[in-house]
Amino acid sequence: MEIYDSPMGTKKNIKKLMKLPAEMRFGEIKSILFFLGYEINRTRGSHFIFTKAGFDAIIIPVHHNKVKRVYLLDIKRELANQKFIPPL
Repeated sequence: MEIYDSPMGTKKNIKKLMKLPAEMRFGEIKSILFFLGYEINRTRGSHFIFTKAGFDAIIIPVHHNKVKRVYLLDIKRELANQKFIPPL
């Protein structure tokens, strides 16, 4: 799977993620994870838990509709693990 297989909005969101900004909107992150086949398993307070068969769960705390850089790095690592982007 390559970045060019993704819908246009998701492609832009992935490019934005690659620059590792200080924060991103939760909707942008959610579109990336949904494209990768993750589903929201459950929420607990402000923590959203995304799961995909055969992969570790990704837990993302969301405050004021923003996701902080430390969690963006986790998502970026997961993209690399799935060979969606080059290894970090």
